[in-house]
Amino acid sequence: MNPISRRHPLVQEAAIAERLALYDLTTADEAPAAMLHDLLHPRVDVLSDRFYARLFEHAPMADFVRDQSTRDRLKGTFQRYLDTLGVGFHHPEYARQRIQVGLRHACIGLPLTFYLAGYRILQEVLLHHLFDQAPDRTGELYGFVLKITGYDTSLAVDAYHLQRTHLLQDSIEGLRQETARLTHAANTDTLTGLANRRCILDQLERLCLERDGSILPLTLAMVDLDDFKAVNDQRGHLCGDRVLTSVASVLRQGLRGEDRVGRYGGEEFMIILDGTPLEQGVRVLDRLRKRVASVPVICKDGRVPVRMSVGIAELRPGERCTELLERADKALYQAKREGKNRVVRAR
Repeated sequence: MNPISRRHPLVQEAAIAERLALYDLTTADEAPAAMLHDLLHPRVDVLSDRFYARLFEHAPMADFVRDQSTRDRLKGTFQRYLDTLGVGFHHPEYARQRIQVGLRHACIGLPLTFYLAGYRILQEVLLHHLFDQAPDRTGELYGFVLKITGYDTSLAVDAYHLQRTHLLQDSIEGLRQETARLTHAANTDTLTGLANRRCILDQLERLCLERDGSILPLTLAMVDLDDFKAVNDQRGHLCGDRVLTSVASVLRQGLRGEDRVGRYGGEEFMIILDGTPLEQGVRVLDRLRKRVASVPVICKDGRVPVRMSVGIAELRPGERCTELLERADKALYQAKREGKNRVVRAR
């Protein structure tokens, strides 16, 4: 556990002064603090054993710390705690030490109910010890014991809550990142890194709904790589994969940030040009077609020529998303029939 920073909100000078005032701890309490230390110092080991014996009488607490080596470490820590109880209570260092206790217990997951019960048992053990060892001073020290244990409890519990809050925030952030990772994986084509079929169709559906009653244009292009089956059959699927990733990279780099591109299936891609009218979309896709053909794809047996056919359609007023997709798809097949490696407008 890292030491508590001087910038920690609980050890700021104003925060300490306010907390001391709440527990009515003043410079007048320095004398009983010294007196208490003199009574505790010679017997911290005995008091530690007594405290844990009382603590572990409760089965849930005993079950929480079963390991004997852990119990021994806790006793050692508790002895140091007792030996400094109330000593220099008005200094920031005292507050830092008590906060550290709360942080340790938060990190091991100690339930807060156990924690508060432990401080109640501590008060009981201390008052019994005072009554046994200095009965004539019990009345004089009783009030200070209640104040200083209350002060210590408040510091540790506040630190406990802050730490649990930070752990919860870390957990939420971890879940957020994991959710984002899983969402990305669910929406991404593993080979090309583009949106997968389900994701690109969802995006198209959403944009079509947004265009209902809008004058903003929306253009859809269906892209198919020409003679791709021959690449797989003659050069192997690894070469085919290289072609797909190369084309995906060209398409992604050649589009604006507001446009969408996804792998529709096999060697087919879908491109959504948001806010782009048909004629401008034709120019964009023709430029991409030429760019794909100019980028060399090298496989082990040489360069692979890549060509693509495109069918493109603009969303009409009142048209459903499926109708737009059907028109773009028909235009794509017309491009194939007319000789491939071209962009055809839908009717």
